[in-house]
Amino acid sequence: CDFKRDESYTPSKISIKAGSGFHDLREVKLEELDEPEGWVTIDLTTKDSNNSHQGSASTYYLRAHVVQVAVLSSHQNGRDTHVRQVKIFGPRQSSTKGFGTELSRFLTQDFVMFSCLR
Repeated sequence: CDFKRDESYTPSKISIKAGSGFHDLREVKLEELDEPEGWVTIDLTTKDSNNSHQGSASTYYLRAHVVQVAVLSSHQNGRDTHVRQVKIFGPRQSSTKGFGTELSRFLTQDFVMFSCLR
């Protein structure tokens, strides 16, 4: 988003919904933007301080098959909008988690060649 270049095409209110399909989407974040410039970062993690161990809060990531980003309104009551790019990042997980073994402990060239399961 770049308010200086796009003016009325710049989104001012964005709704993010998530779910397992289009039939059960629920709103997880409503973001108000005030003349944004450059990348806009929207954090979808939640922190739970009730079940924390040793004083640190647990972080939970959004788990969904469908993520819908809806532009609800634009600056200056514009009717159209410009969204140049959307990137969604998630945490990295081991590709072999849950198989009863951790393939990453095999570090020779021959084992590394076959360490990725497809």
